[in-house]
Amino acid sequence: MSCMGEFCCPVCSKKIGLDAILSSESKFVHDVIMGIKEVDRLKVRRNDAELISISTSLFPSRQKEAFEFHEDLIRKENEDLRKANERMRSNIRSLESEIKKAKEMLEREKRLKAYYEGLVGQ
Repeated sequence: MSCMGEFCCPVCSKKIGLDAILSSESKFVHDVIMGIKEVDRLKVRRNDAELISISTSLFPSRQKEAFEFHEDLIRKENEDLRKANERMRSNIRSLESEIKKAKEMLEREKRLKAYYEGLVGQ
C-alpha cells in the first residue's frame, strides 16, 4: 500500500488524505496536538518534534501554537530531569553518610580490638 498523498495520524495511525487534512486545518491540528498531550510525554518526545515540523509545514498559521506546545514539552522535560537529578544527589548524600558511619564503626572496632588485646596481654 502506497503512502503517496496520505498522512498517517501519529495518534491513531489512521491514514488521512492530504485533501481531507487541508480542508479541515484547524480540527486536524487541534486533534493532533490534543492527542500528543494525552500520550505519555516521556515515550513520544522524539516524535513530537517531527510531528510539529509536519503540522507547521502544512499549516503555517499554527506555527506559534505548535512552538509553544514544543516549548512546554521542553520545560516539562527539564523539570523532570531537575527532579531526577535532585533525587540522585539526595541518594548520593545518603550513601556518603552511610559510608562515613561505617568508617567510624570500623575505627571503633579497631580501637576496641586494640584495647582488649592490651588487656589480655597484661
